[in-house]
Amino acid sequence: MKLLAQFDLDVFPPTANLLQRSSRTGIRYDTAEYKAFKAQFAAMVGKRLAPLKAHEGMSLSLAVVYRWSGWFTKSGENRKGRDVSNRYKALEDAVFKAIGMDDAYNVMPLMQKAHPESGRDKYVECRIYDTERLGLWDLLEKTH
Repeated sequence: MKLLAQFDLDVFPPTANLLQRSSRTGIRYDTAEYKAFKAQFAAMVGKRLAPLKAHEGMSLSLAVVYRWSGWFTKSGENRKGRDVSNRYKALEDAVFKAIGMDDAYNVMPLMQKAHPESGRDKYVECRIYDTERLGLWDLLEKTH
């Protein structure tokens, strides 16, 4: 597995529930929150991600750690109703647009909730890996 890019975001992506709305006539459109996130992402990270040469059968992994003290209670328990997978779609779309690839390629999402580190509170750590055409089980077997 080869690391292709890494970056941090100081803003959480919006949840999937807040990405699009429908007009009265049924036309889907991006919400203001989603448009704002895409603009912030492009300003913070977009230009630093070099376009990748996609090839047939390419397999990427987008590993994301959502760091926020709000995920947990004071005793360290997980708070209910805090769903990280619901925030993945907006980030995946922004990343793949920035690297110039269609997310129709094999993408393996890896997500984790975690306590913040280094004096910051709500931020996202992202890494993009070329998983060398490995399937999920192959990748997990390699880590043992």
